[in-house]
Amino acid sequence: MHNRAILGELRRREGVNRTMRQIEGKAVIGAKRLVGTPIGAPYVPTRTGRRMQVHSVDRELRRQTIAWMKRLYEKGRRVLERWRLGDFSWAYPFGLFPPTGIRLAEPIGW
Repeated sequence: MHNRAILGELRRREGVNRTMRQIEGKAVIGAKRLVGTPIGAPYVPTRTGRRMQVHSVDRELRRQTIAWMKRLYEKGRRVLERWRLGDFSWAYPFGLFPPTGIRLAEPIGW
């Protein structure tokens, strides 16, 4: 008795959802995506492209800013190379997070 009522309600809801998907032009999620979705996850992003580093209407300003950032990253790489050779006289550029220093010993208690 109760099982029939539950199955009937389930079929009714599935029918409503199927109709709404057809109206909205959507497809079902699919088994792989459904299994990979955490329980209770409200949103699963579908974007897989690269993120934009600089948002600006002015294309030239954006290009200049990206070029400046690349130069800054390159300077950080050069400083890190010098540090790896043992020359710590070079300062890491402002605006970047320097890597952790060389650990000569582990702290007591680890």
